[in-house]
Amino acid sequence: MSGASPTKRMLKTTVAAATAGAVVFAPMAPLAQEVGRSRDPLSISIGQNDTFTRVEFGGVIGVRSRISREGDKVVVRMGTTAAPDVSRLRVDPPAGVKSVETRMARAGGTDLILTLEEGADARSGVADGAVWLNLYAPGKAPQGADAAKPETTKAVVPVRAESSEQKTVLTFDWGAPVGAAVFRRGDAVWIVFDTAARMDMTGAKALGPAKDAHWAAGPGYTAMRIAAPEGLGVSAQGQGGTWTVTIGGVQAAVEGVDVGRSDDGAPVLVAQMAGATKAIWLTDPLVGDRFAAVTALAPGKGYAGGRRTVDLTLIPTAQGLAVETGADDLKIEAAGDLVTLSRPNGLALSAPTAGLETGDHAADAPKRAAYPALIDETWATTGEAGFSDRYRWLQDAAGLETIAASDNPRAPIEARMALARFLVGSGLNYEAIGVLNALIAKAPNLQGEPEVRGLRGVARVGIGRLEEAQVDFSGAALTNDPATKVWLGYIASEMGDWEGARRNFAAGASVIDSFPKEWRARFGAAHAMAAIQLNDLPAAQQLLAYVFSQDAPAVDQLTARLVQARMFDLNGDKDRALAVYKAVARAPLDGIATPAKLGAISLELDKGAITPDQATAQLEQLKWRWRGDATEMAVVRKLSGIYLQQGRYREALDALRGAGKRMAGVPGAAEVQTDQSNAFRALFL
Repeated sequence: MSGASPTKRMLKTTVAAATAGAVVFAPMAPLAQEVGRSRDPLSISIGQNDTFTRVEFGGVIGVRSRISREGDKVVVRMGTTAAPDVSRLRVDPPAGVKSVETRMARAGGTDLILTLEEGADARSGVADGAVWLNLYAPGKAPQGADAAKPETTKAVVPVRAESSEQKTVLTFDWGAPVGAAVFRRGDAVWIVFDTAARMDMTGAKALGPAKDAHWAAGPGYTAMRIAAPEGLGVSAQGQGGTWTVTIGGVQAAVEGVDVGRSDDGAPVLVAQMAGATKAIWLTDPLVGDRFAAVTALAPGKGYAGGRRTVDLTLIPTAQGLAVETGADDLKIEAAGDLVTLSRPNGLALSAPTAGLETGDHAADAPKRAAYPALIDETWATTGEAGFSDRYRWLQDAAGLETIAASDNPRAPIEARMALARFLVGSGLNYEAIGVLNALIAKAPNLQGEPEVRGLRGVARVGIGRLEEAQVDFSGAALTNDPATKVWLGYIASEMGDWEGARRNFAAGASVIDSFPKEWRARFGAAHAMAAIQLNDLPAAQQLLAYVFSQDAPAVDQLTARLVQARMFDLNGDKDRALAVYKAVARAPLDGIATPAKLGAISLELDKGAITPDQATAQLEQLKWRWRGDATEMAVVRKLSGIYLQQGRYREALDALRGAGKRMAGVPGAAEVQTDQSNAFRALFL
């Protein structure tokens, strides 16, 4: 990759050489794509030397990035739905990288995917407040997980003890780096290593205040249990292949393991622990219960807190991580510097807002709706003050709360959520998304808060970002929300998934009447169109009657009339359908008038009221009137179909090419591509 201007700062890191591979770092040439970590929620810094290219992800969001390997792909999951700027990586990929792309993660967030060339490799870790990724060209990666590590550890590990009445210090000399976990369970201290070996205890017969030590080796691990009174503290230190465990004396403070809910909102716990190696399941020989020890390489790091959930208990440790559980299906995965704890149906966790302080917010601020994805009709109420004063008042309160949150991670979010509700209720969806994204940038785990995901999904539907909204609504936090089912039904209808639309509308039918009237009308029209497409015309007629009873705004009434015209057409009442199409086509709203005009042209052509040449002339004008969605696709298909029937293959191909790949995700795109292929064959083959 090419170097950047000299004004760019050099990429700095103090990651241990053993973690990145036994290489001597040459000066790293910085690249242009680099921003200040102290201010940005997500910063991407890039540098290179002759051996490898390093990419670092910093900021409050970047440091929580998760890196995994899927075959020849390196996947970096970032807790933001706004696609990061990776243009530099795309136009000038690092040596060993075949391609770079981004995709929206199903559970929320964004995946950066780097496809490696054959023989290329990657390493990752956490240091200096950032997640780092080293990319190696073919043949340049350090050999093994750690090139500085000897090929084998000792088959027999000598254990030495230095004991007094107050404490005992045990030293384990493995001869090579191994992962360890050290913790207390009741009246015993457990020392677990991620490598199998025989413990030579001849130098550790006197254990001071501790009592007997028993060890056992299993497939890929060694565990030692030492009886020690509960009042004795435990600490651990590691350097290279030597681990030192102290029982008794003054207990040293531990840090280095941070446990929290997954940033993507999934009901899983994620522990950040540098050098995590594996999870080892053990059974206590005296108690008989099952627990897990998660080992990590030196230097020492432990979990000072304790955490108890319905599914598991995290034990305070001097080194590594220890988990007690009564669940048989708890899954613990150690990958790089992250340890993930999950169950097939998710962990039973409290809401991300449970630990926040209670805000002192005014009683007349917009309140939480009955369901996370429900729009309350009262949210847009402005009262006597009017819109501007109401907006300013809510905005000021949210601003003060944001300032407080910069110094207090437990600051309340009520004022910011009240502002988001007001904006969603008022139809100011871009502004609502901005408020919610800023909230998530401050506290990424709020993606697991049902109302945050629900409101952002609603706002995204309001601006037509259906795929992004679908990601929000598909989060585990909204699984049992009937209002979310309604939105998923609406999205499915807009995307042409008629069976999915009917299924989700039926699942959320109990709450549709709780939405504002304009949305009741939109949902009813979308459901009616799905029923029509599945040839359930009686259901469509009932749904349309419901829509017309809602006293919805004119634009929503006209949308329903379009669906009604389609129903008349399928019922064989062509004249009535044509009359409705022509009436709606006079509306001063191109988004509604264009499909109505298309319907009218199609019916008049079928009835022989206009010639094919007259129809194509009108359609040629119509295709420029409304662009970018399924309506344009329908116009293009109708126009090209007439041209093909007339044998005008070149004109048909030109019309189809106008839509092309730019609308690949729009309903009807696959059919347009098929038509284009057929037109090409007719013209050239």
